[in-house]
Amino acid sequence: MNKVEFSLSVINYANIIVEKCNGSECRLCMKECVMMNDFGNCPKDFMKKLANNSEMDPLLAYSCNQCGLCKVVCPNNLPMEKVFMDSRKDFVKANKGQSPIKNHKPVKIHQWLSFSKFFTTKTKSGKK
Repeated sequence: MNKVEFSLSVINYANIIVEKCNGSECRLCMKECVMMNDFGNCPKDFMKKLANNSEMDPLLAYSCNQCGLCKVVCPNNLPMEKVFMDSRKDFVKANKGQSPIKNHKPVKIHQWLSFSKFFTTKTKSGKK
């Protein structure tokens, strides 16, 4: 995969999280989100790399379910889901319109087949 140029919004959101996250003192989002526990001890830890080096493991961004629970329980209302969604867009842009996750290839094939002329039928409305 090509080097990802993260958008200003991703870097800004990451900086906000690094600045305002209470770190290991709080961890409320970590208690509610099993996914984040796979990547570190607190959001501040794994957002520092993004904020400082513009680097993120694509699996981190794509592991987020976008449920928003982290933001609901966060006393600082940090924009975790925005970082992950916007970074997904940046990953796809850097990867010529494709997901950088190898296991997403079957999904792409399924979508292609689902909308192919061979597997779809068009009928005129009201006629059987």
